[in-house]
Amino acid sequence: MAKRGINNEDVKLSNRALIIHIMQKNGVISRTHLARMSGLQQATITNIINDFLDWGLVHETGLIAGDNGRRTAGLELSCDKYRFISVQISQEYCTVATFDIRCNQYLSRSIEFDYSDSIPSILENIKNEIHRQRAVLKKEVLVGIGIAAVGPLIHESQSIAIHSGVSRLVSQDIRRALEEEFPVPVYFRHDAKAAAYMEWQRQFNVGDKGILIYIMTGVWLGSGIVIDGKVLSGYNGIAGEIGHMSIDYQGRQCECGRRGCLEQYASAFHIARSLQENIGDFPHSILKKDSNLVEVIAAYVKEDPLAVKILDEVGWALGVGISNVINVIDPNCIVIGNYFPQAGERLLKTIMDSIKERSLPQVYNRISIKFSDMGQDAPLRGITMLAIEDAVNNNRFFKN
Repeated sequence: MAKRGINNEDVKLSNRALIIHIMQKNGVISRTHLARMSGLQQATITNIINDFLDWGLVHETGLIAGDNGRRTAGLELSCDKYRFISVQISQEYCTVATFDIRCNQYLSRSIEFDYSDSIPSILENIKNEIHRQRAVLKKEVLVGIGIAAVGPLIHESQSIAIHSGVSRLVSQDIRRALEEEFPVPVYFRHDAKAAAYMEWQRQFNVGDKGILIYIMTGVWLGSGIVIDGKVLSGYNGIAGEIGHMSIDYQGRQCECGRRGCLEQYASAFHIARSLQENIGDFPHSILKKDSNLVEVIAAYVKEDPLAVKILDEVGWALGVGISNVINVIDPNCIVIGNYFPQAGERLLKTIMDSIKERSLPQVYNRISIKFSDMGQDAPLRGITMLAIEDAVNNNRFFKN
């Protein structure tokens, strides 16, 4: 169902953003098709496109097939003029990459952290890499910088509240540090929320209604919720923090201070603990006591019995947590991403069986549950998409 635009000055900027999103998903397109897909009047489309042409946001591609066999002028987003630099901050590394308005990637570099590195040192490395990539730009204009960081993130302070394994990043105002260094807007989002927005763009058409939950798995556990194309942040900014949802009030102690958090049973924390506890019972396992998450997943794919035991436990616990989220949010699409998709369909089935056991059949049968095929790039691309949207909505691209 197409999103209906309202043709007045009060929503001019949101109409512009709507057209950008349609063109991002459809490539070369005509003015007539833009009007049809957006629900905007033809005159409104003409005015928006004329502005975009003047600002270098779009260019005409020549004649393309239109309705009734008629030829009409084709339009396409221009990738020549504007750039975004996005940063994904994880526990042990960050990735810095340059993108254009269609989210095409040009430069990318990952910087590993050492646990002995100080916050000023980490930030200095990030700043230096942004400067390096910015220096490569010639005629292109840097519009903004996006940051997708581990969370949860608090809106008011724009800082990380708590995160298992990265206590040194807690309460650091990373956004302000970059805003003081670079003369462009800086956009700061939780990595799972950014990834959720990217998956929404891939799973849904422009203007669709629905609720998508993205589950970010691996070393930690988090999620992002997108409702009708808008990321749900919550009052403080921690909506979707399923990693710190308790599934056992007398369970294991978590770094957040509570007991029985899902993250302690459905992430690398459980994997490391279970590996230590059970390796003596599996003398022929290819795993070692210090095997990491990636190695356990690889062994699981090879059907190593210890790896199967561990990840089946993880998958079952994750299903418990997701079933609770389903009862609260009632989504129609769940995408599980980051590390666990590397384990393949067997793990997905374990998760789905656990969800099914705890869900109403009428609800479970109407939910799409799948693994993401984006690997670990979803947060980086998602924060870029959010930065583009904010820039368009706030007129930061345009030189009037």
